[in-house]
Amino acid sequence: MNSAARVSSLQYFVPPVTMLIAWPVFGDVLSLLGFVGLFITASGFFLIHRGEQALVQQNG
Repeated sequence: MNSAARVSSLQYFVPPVTMLIAWPVFGDVLSLLGFVGLFITASGFFLIHRGEQALVQQNG
């Protein structure tokens, strides 16, 4: 995966990270739906990273 694709995939982490920062700083309440979104985003990023590693190993 090239650098531009890697950076663009990291942009999906901005809302969940903002949600986690707003919890202690502003006292926002974290909802179950927010945690589900965080889990889905983290799972997607994990799958992208895992697929990238598999391609690197396959290509040697």
